[in-house]
Amino acid sequence: MFAFVRDSVGDGLATHLLSFGCSTGEEVFSLRRYFAESRITGVDISPHRIRQCRRRARRIRADPAIRFAVAASAEGFAPQSFDVVFANSVFKHGDLAIAPPRWDHRMRFGDFERVVSDLARRVKPGGLLVIRHANFRFSDVAAAKDFTTLRHMPRDPKTPLYDFANRLVPMSDEAVVFRRHA
Repeated sequence: MFAFVRDSVGDGLATHLLSFGCSTGEEVFSLRRYFAESRITGVDISPHRIRQCRRRARRIRADPAIRFAVAASAEGFAPQSFDVVFANSVFKHGDLAIAPPRWDHRMRFGDFERVVSDLARRVKPGGLLVIRHANFRFSDVAAAKDFTTLRHMPRDPKTPLYDFANRLVPMSDEAVVFRRHA
């Protein structure tokens, strides 16, 4: 998927990527292998995890084009400031070993829509939004009207899917890469 994204947007000093929910930085450091010149920002809600990211970056002498910040949302970034926004396994609840018919007592579509719409606003026209391993579909969010789906991937059977009414829906391929209309 990272190679597909790189081939779609290119790699260069002007390219800026956001890894939303970067945890301990594995995605950010993996992205560097695909995007050798781009600026990469990783954010996570956990100050402890961001400290781990920064320690690792110092230990491996990561370049200054990689940075980390504590954030629960993308509100601190200007609209249309990223060429690519990644949100992988961020909107997935780990307690879903089974797929209950409803899940709104733990995770609500409205919360997903609010955060994903905020991320979508940060994508530049022509840029990409990548959402993988989520319990909800981006296509159900109002902001999806501003995007075209570029890539589907097989859905992980351990990631049940719910609709806008928080009802379980049948498994299907997962739409994961979306291009914002220019």
